[in-house]
Amino acid sequence: MLGANGKVLGDDWFVFYGQQTSPDGSMVHSGDSNGVGDGDDEIIHVNLDKVNPSVQKIVFIVTID
Repeated sequence: MLGANGKVLGDDWFVFYGQQTSPDGSMVHSGDSNGVGDGDDEIIHVNLDKVNPSVQKIVFIVTID
């Protein structure tokens, strides 16, 4: 979640399996499934109505381990 300067607002604004919720509550990561079930099934919930007004851009980086 990036501000007007194109930089992340702060470390707590990185949402991933180790930090599952943004400070404003607008982004929630379902957590790592740890291989349970078929395939990769993690979910990122986004509520655009809750996004902090300081956020100008949301970037999604997806990797598969």
